[in-house]
Amino acid sequence: PFFSPADGDQLWVHTQGQLDGGSTANARIDYWKVDVNNEEVGGTRKSKNISIHANNGARNYYRTDKIDLIDGYSRYAVQLTRVNNSSDRSIMKVENAHIVRVRENVVFENDTIVNVSVRATEAPTGARERKYNLLATRMVISYDRVSKQVDYTLRPSRSFADAVLHTWIITAGENERNIDIDGLYRIYDSLPDERLGYFDYTFDDEDISLGQRIETICNSARVTAYFDNAVLTFSREQSSEFPMTTFNRSNITGNDMKISYDMSMPSGYDGIELEYVEPVRNKKDYIRFRVDENGITEGLSRTPNKIVLQGCRNRYQAMDRALLEANRLIHQRTSVSLTTLADGGNVYPSDMVLIADTYDSNQQAGYITERKGEVFTTSEKIKFDEEMWVYLTDSMGYTTQKFKAEPRPDTEFGFIASVPDDIELNLYDGYQKQSPSRYVIATSVELENIKWVITDKRPLGGERYTITATEYFDAR
Repeated sequence: PFFSPADGDQLWVHTQGQLDGGSTANARIDYWKVDVNNEEVGGTRKSKNISIHANNGARNYYRTDKIDLIDGYSRYAVQLTRVNNSSDRSIMKVENAHIVRVRENVVFENDTIVNVSVRATEAPTGARERKYNLLATRMVISYDRVSKQVDYTLRPSRSFADAVLHTWIITAGENERNIDIDGLYRIYDSLPDERLGYFDYTFDDEDISLGQRIETICNSARVTAYFDNAVLTFSREQSSEFPMTTFNRSNITGNDMKISYDMSMPSGYDGIELEYVEPVRNKKDYIRFRVDENGITEGLSRTPNKIVLQGCRNRYQAMDRALLEANRLIHQRTSVSLTTLADGGNVYPSDMVLIADTYDSNQQAGYITERKGEVFTTSEKIKFDEEMWVYLTDSMGYTTQKFKAEPRPDTEFGFIASVPDDIELNLYDGYQKQSPSRYVIATSVELENIKWVITDKRPLGGERYTITATEYFDAR
């Protein structure tokens, strides 16, 4: 017998007959109630005789018997027996059997009922995969940017930010105080095109962890999620007009700074193969780029970096990610690792920072000891070569824009630059101000070489951090 996996109050049995014209296939359906051990409950066994008659020539005939289970709502067993002789011209098959729960006068106020029609097949339906793709828009909560409050009203949305918030608060039941909601939506609102922030995916496995879900959602929008002091925080690698801070020997410890350079493209890749779901055909599609002496061109490569972009159903978003990864192969061959002092706690993955190489004479750095208008005195000698530019850190440690720098006629310890007076600097006095404003000065070409993107940050204790970064490029 077959045993129903769930309780029900109707039994549906689907049979098929492959018959010659005028022949008949007869069978008996036996069914009975079972307990949790699949043992028969006494007095509940019933039978029903069925017959399939070939009244329209030799072909396949189909029959469905819907049996009301008068012994009550429960689990049942069902067994079929052929009661007349069979032959190669009289074949009877069981297509499927279902336990059915009948609902009457039930109102589904918040549900959408979908009617699915399936064409009949000559093959038993139990051998086919009963899987249907439904294109629907997710109903999620959102965030009110004005009131800075979570909006718990369910609305249709394709936003990755809404998906993250809903997954964190509703699905996982986490506290909204442990997620940087405002930062998440600032990233979403800053996207140059809303298609870059779409997330079209449903997690069909309940065992997928919260961390994996958040990572998948954010990955579709080129966003990184990480914990900072037990708060889920977000960043996106994109073009940065201003560096977040400056690292030089004033806030780098010891001789821990290491720079490495790959002579070939990273990991031996020579191209990109990105997989996403094409929305019209609902099939996997691929975007392929190869990197060679001609730059980035569309086409197959020998050893591509294969990327699966789950949650992406639009080519614009997929193309944006593929071009970013292809540009990484060209521009991000140099990496740096260093140990910083407390300033390292103020930067995060995907931040653009300035890191001056202590051993590179073309990247001159130090701190400001005095300022008189546009005349600055520095802790180190400065050698001017061609056109020079300078970055400064203000009193809060933030890096300013770059300013044109000219040599001082009276000393090598300083420069002249038109830095606005409203930019407040820290000048070391040993009492009130112990962390002076820093500077990095170099030519335009060298200034591009000191821009880096943080890829990893780990605390070491004692207000020290290990930071890993890769060379910055204009990731639009």
